[in-house]
Amino acid sequence: MPDRNQSPSASSRPAARSKTVRIFNTRLLLGTLIAAAVIGPAAYFWYALQVRWTAEAMLERAATLVEEKNDAQAAQYYFQYLKLRPDDADVQVLLAETFDRAAKDAASKAQAVEYFYQAIGVAPADKQRDLHRRVGELLIELRRFVPA
Repeated sequence: MPDRNQSPSASSRPAARSKTVRIFNTRLLLGTLIAAAVIGPAAYFWYALQVRWTAEAMLERAATLVEEKNDAQAAQYYFQYLKLRPDDADVQVLLAETFDRAAKDAASKAQAVEYFYQAIGVAPADKQRDLHRRVGELLIELRRFVPA
């Protein structure tokens, strides 16, 4: 039933479609591209700077903890540092040596052996002999005579 306000002929007519005019805004596009070109690299370099500062702070804190004879905490800081800078061979060696000093039970000594193996893979040739010797000592302590 037609609405009282509408005439019967109005309900039978199709609704008129409005024409939408679309305009390409080149100034907005160029402004957005320029902003992205400036903000993108700036954000990347800011992030890289923050990562570097964080890594340096972790390394300093680990060195302080080693001086305080808190090797377990220092090893955690070295481990976190290596997540940010996995290519740092010297810190890989420090992690192995520090974790070794903190290891008291068989499970932690086995983990120290793993850290030593990782350190041997990246350590300079002059440090590898001492690392191999310590791995052998740990393996003997763990009663793993065949790999020792």
